[in-house]
Amino acid sequence: MKYLSILLILFAFGCAVKKEATQQSPQKETNLQQLKVWISTDYVECEAAEKCLQIIEGDEPREKLWQAFNGAILGFEGRSKNNHIYLLSLQELGKGDNGFMKYKLLEIITERPIKEEETPTKGKAVSIEGKWQLTSMANSKLSIPDGAHILLNAKFKSIAGNDGCNQLAGKIITLTEKEISFSPIATTKKYCKNTQKFSQVFTANLSQISSFIIKESKMSLMNSIGETLLILNRK
Repeated sequence: MKYLSILLILFAFGCAVKKEATQQSPQKETNLQQLKVWISTDYVECEAAEKCLQIIEGDEPREKLWQAFNGAILGFEGRSKNNHIYLLSLQELGKGDNGFMKYKLLEIITERPIKEEETPTKGKAVSIEGKWQLTSMANSKLSIPDGAHILLNAKFKSIAGNDGCNQLAGKIITLTEKEISFSPIATTKKYCKNTQKFSQVFTANLSQISSFIIKESKMSLMNSIGETLLILNRK
C-alpha cells in the first residue's frame, strides 16, 4: 500500500510538470515565404495566359522595369482596375500544374492610379521565362539535336536545359532589359558519340553570351561584340 501511494504521488507530480511545460511552451510559428511586389494592370501577352499583369519586385515603379507576370495570385482575381498599380504582400505557394508560380494575396498595401512616368511601355515588357528550343548556332556546321534547349527562370536567376544528350544547369549572372550572362554551365556526364562535339560548342557559346533580343517568339543571344551565337524559339 505504501508503494502504491508513492507511485500515485510520482504520477500526479509528473502530470503537473508536463502540464506546466505545455502551458509555457509557445506554439511554433510557421515561417511563410513572403514578398512585396508592385503589380500593374496594364496587361500584356505572356506565356501563362493570353493576357498577364505586369510586375516589379523590390523597386519603385519605373517605365522600363516592368516584366510580364507569368503567375497567379489567389485572392486578387477580379479586383484589379485598369491603369492602376498595387503594392501587394504575397505568400509563395509553389508551382502550379502549368509550371508557373502561384501566390496567395496577404494584403493590398497600396492602390493608386498609375503615373505617366510609371506606365509600362507597350510591347516592351518581354519575359525571358520558359523553354527555348535551339534552332541555329553560329559558326558551326554541326547538326542540332532535336532535344537541345534551355530553360530560363528570371525569379530564381537560373538556366537549365539539355544539349541533346546531357542535362545542363547554371546561374543567370546578369539580367537587364537587354543584357544577360550566365555562370559556367555544368552538365551531366553521359557519353553520346553523335552529340559530343555539339555539346562542347553549345556550352562554350552559352558562356560567351552578354546580350539578347526577343522578337515575337524568337530569341537571339549575342556575345560582347554583338555577334549572334545562338537563335532559339519559344516553346
